[in-house]
Amino acid sequence: MKTSQLERDQFTERLCSVLEQHQYDPKKVTNIAREFNVRSPDKVTIHGVRKWLKAESIPAQGHLRVLSDWLGVDAAWLRFGGKEEQPKAKPSPINKTVLLIAAEIDGLPAEGLAAVRAVIRAIKTASMEAVHG
Repeated sequence: MKTSQLERDQFTERLCSVLEQHQYDPKKVTNIAREFNVRSPDKVTIHGVRKWLKAESIPAQGHLRVLSDWLGVDAAWLRFGGKEEQPKAKPSPINKTVLLIAAEIDGLPAEGLAAVRAVIRAIKTASMEAVHG
């Protein structure tokens, strides 16, 4: 079912409002895409995010869930509007260091990702052994 221009306009208005509340500039599409992609295994392109912010499309349900979790709003409210926005929870804090590390990992080839996973598993194992003796 095709969404109307009014629905797309209203979605974009809600999304931009919530982004601004969290100190994200909706005009900086690259930044929004990067922030989204560090939170989702299902990556989006800059072009896709631009379409959300220009009321050309509404994200699929999975992307709406990522946006709502990230921005701390209800996914149904973000998509359809309705009652005044009620924060569902505080957005999960991801500090700058984690974002920088995620951005570096994102560009690695498959072998590099496998090595990163192996290092993380080794650190977790060592930590568990230290805690549980």
